Amino acid sequence: MVAAGLRSTYHQYKQDTDVVASWLASSAIQSGYSGPLNGSANSPATKKLKGRARMEAKKKLAKAAAASASSKRKHIIAIKDFVPLAEHVADKVASAALAVPEFFSAALNRVIESRRRFSAILQRFRSFQDVAGDSQHAYFISVLEKVRETFKSHIGSFDTSGLRSALPTDDVKNDDKHNARLRTGNMFESLSVYEPSDEFLSAPDAVFPSLDDVQYAAEEEDTQTESLFILSTLLADFFKLREEVFGLWQQYQAGSRDLAAVAVATNTAIKLAHSMEDEVSTQLKKLGGVEELIPMVFGGACAARGLHPEDKRQPTDDYNYRCYAEANMFFYNTLCLLNAYKGQGLSDTCPSYNGKFGWYRDDRKAEDDRERWQEDKAALLELFADMHVIVTTLKGIQVQDEFVKGFKQMMQTKKIPGVWLAFGAQIYLDILKSLGSEVRRGEEDLKRITNSIGDVVREAPELKRSRHFKEAIDDLLMSVDQWGSDKDIFNIIRQVGGLPTRPSNFLSHNPMFCGLHVHDIRTAFHRLGIEFASKGNLMHAVQLYQALRQEGILEEQEKRADLEFIMKIQGNSAFFVGNPPTSLEAYSKNFALTKGISATHWLPNRSTKNKKIPMSRAGIRTINYQARASMAFAQTFIVDSDSRGLNVEVVDLILDSSGWYKKHDSDGIRELESASTNDEKDSIKNKRKAAIRSLSPVQLTHQVCMAVDEEVPGIMFNYFSLELTCRELLKTVRDAVDENIGGGSLSSGLLQQIDAQVCDVVGIIFSAAIGQGLPPSTAPLKEAADAFRTVPEAKV
Repeated sequence: MVAAGLRSTYHQYKQDTDVVASWLASSAIQSGYSGPLNGSANSPATKKLKGRARMEAKKKLAKAAAASASSKRKHIIAIKDFVPLAEHVADKVASAALAVPEFFSAALNRVIESRRRFSAILQRFRSFQDVAGDSQHAYFISVLEKVRETFKSHIGSFDTSGLRSALPTDDVKNDDKHNARLRTGNMFESLSVYEPSDEFLSAPDAVFPSLDDVQYAAEEEDTQTESLFILSTLLADFFKLREEVFGLWQQYQAGSRDLAAVAVATNTAIKLAHSMEDEVSTQLKKLGGVEELIPMVFGGACAARGLHPEDKRQPTDDYNYRCYAEANMFFYNTLCLLNAYKGQGLSDTCPSYNGKFGWYRDDRKAEDDRERWQEDKAALLELFADMHVIVTTLKGIQVQDEFVKGFKQMMQTKKIPGVWLAFGAQIYLDILKSLGSEVRRGEEDLKRITNSIGDVVREAPELKRSRHFKEAIDDLLMSVDQWGSDKDIFNIIRQVGGLPTRPSNFLSHNPMFCGLHVHDIRTAFHRLGIEFASKGNLMHAVQLYQALRQEGILEEQEKRADLEFIMKIQGNSAFFVGNPPTSLEAYSKNFALTKGISATHWLPNRSTKNKKIPMSRAGIRTINYQARASMAFAQTFIVDSDSRGLNVEVVDLILDSSGWYKKHDSDGIRELESASTNDEKDSIKNKRKAAIRSLSPVQLTHQVCMAVDEEVPGIMFNYFSLELTCRELLKTVRDAVDENIGGGSLSSGLLQQIDAQVCDVVGIIFSAAIGQGLPPSTAPLKEAADAFRTVPEAKV
């Protein structure tokens, strides 16, 4: 099977066309094909350069040649050569000299089906007809079908049942607009024939005959029709992303998903839409900019239903509201409103929406399309005014979602950067309208969670910390005060500027923004909590606790929930070098190793001339950051993050490196356990990896939500409270073992040496247990257990 990779629908389609071309060419040449291959390598012609430009060009060519010395040469197979190649290969197949692999037949069927479905769209959209390149598109389909006909006895049929339902009908009743919208959208969604089935995942890998260093690819069309095909596949991906995001917010409304998890996934979806459009931007420019693309498909969709956007019922109408379903589906509504606002510059006076077009009310629902459009207009124009404040005045805000970033880019250039920005605006409206009055839960959750974090941090005493740590704490508390209070920042700014004032709905109507700030504050809380607990009290309290439990001094009913939980979420590797120790000598050695002493200290033949204790290069062991996916995604929506860098491959890498895939591949683990040979295990591993790598952007968005949602308990764990409890616990232990304070078995003079590092009492107790520098005695362990029984558990 060809590794599908995490790509857009169009890139998966291009991969299939290259598979078809590559297998035909390589198989034909290997089996003696002597006909000409009229394609060429990808070397575009350039004009002759002179002077400095020529010298620079030579340098670039030299670098390119050096970089590609070890890579394969790419040879383009012309479309007209497909049939001669297929006929030659078919003869060899008939003589049993070759076999048609499953990956080839699957790729060929998908390419033909996607092209046929696109042809159906062209026929239904009057504005798409008579575009230059239609004949070439039809020719390509005919060539592919001839190839399939050539191998008809070796290639199975492809299910085309979805094609009929993908076409709209002209006889749409006025009261059936919802179904009409679905049918219109399905015209584009039907292009996606790349959902990985079980048969696809279990198909053999694509293996091409070895032909030195040549890589074959299909000839690319360079026509407006091809650009339309690319646009249609992009819109199909956008529709599916929109549907997935809508479903995630429904889960939040039902209480089954965390606000921050859904917000991070939503922002990731907008970023993926942005990156997918950027990848095909060159081809889309051939059709004009976003302000031409969206009206074009909107008009075509209306025409397919016998409607025209300019057939207004009233002269003052913005357009024919009977076309609202199509305008909503194809982002025409949001594009119009962005277009109306884009003239505002960053240096312009901060605007204030005065309610000219009404105010969006989350406690009522529009009854017809006219009212729906008025709701859209009121909601977005009010939002734009507040977003203007964010990007021009509230420059201290470090978190900006992709929609806000795109809005800022639009204001800087006074151009709409792409369809993805209209998509982002529509996502905002979808969330706002679908949640109804419950949309205000986002702001409520923001205040509740941030204030609870602020309370924990403020209760932590001012221990000796670095200036960097104190500044980070101050920043965290500033964010808490900014978003956790009842202060209306937007209204205050308008008041200072002498503008009309009105309570802002920005937070109450924008749960994605609220969720991202919740996530940002949570990750800062986790990061600082880990740093707060990195001085050894937590580390060595757990080590002493484990020794007391292992020795049976603390019994089963005396287990501490706080320390048991931290051992579970941090794992043994955070506290122990290797497996948890099980003997008195092992407890002492593990303590020393985590203190940074090198393992060479215990070598039997180690020289004793050098009295200096060898230290490990790894240094002192500290507890680990958790919630790796959450921590990574938190960096993707800070102000200075690069939107272009977060494509599907990067999102996949974050999930993979966080251990999300491995943790949840239970089916694969069971298969591996039941496999009897190494070859079987390798095969299963490859199949599971292929299944992961064939995730679509929609599935990837869902995985992001689940990963972040699952990490909420770990990222909200109160390390501040646990560190303080462990510090108090070890102070109590130190007093208990002190002969003067608690009547213990250790001298006060010895214990006074560790006043600054109370956690070192654990090392002394372990040393006493094995008689290292002290008379051997397990009495301090028993005295420590008594101290454990008196200290309450931490509130985590």
